[in-house]
Amino acid sequence: DSFVIGVALEDAATAYDYRMALELQVINDEVGEHPVAVFVSSEPRDIKVYLRRVADGDGDVSNLSFELDDEERVVDMETGSVWDIARGVAVQGPLKGAVLQQIPYVSSYDWAWSDFFPHTTFYEG
Repeated sequence: DSFVIGVALEDAATAYDYRMALELQVINDEVGEHPVAVFVSSEPRDIKVYLRRVADGDGDVSNLSFELDDEERVVDMETGSVWDIARGVAVQGPLKGAVLQQIPYVSSYDWAWSDFFPHTTFYEG
């Protein structure tokens, strides 16, 4: 059986294979119409899921995409801001002080997730 990280927003649901997510560490995706980022680390074992939307100083909302830089820091590709994923806060760069909205997830076996969300999409990378 495969262990998944399940995210459900409104009428959409997506399941992320835990082993694949752990290998990738950062997944930029959409659940329905909502841009999400899934972050998984092995040390400490941690999973965080956030909406990838952030408002700038003028109140304009943009969607961000995240990656690990050469120093293993999480940065957004749009501004190069550095993010503390444990808190969902930009700690350096143009978006310093911006906060991501954390969203709930469920860790489950794939078959159990499918029982509750039969319309789910399984992320394939």
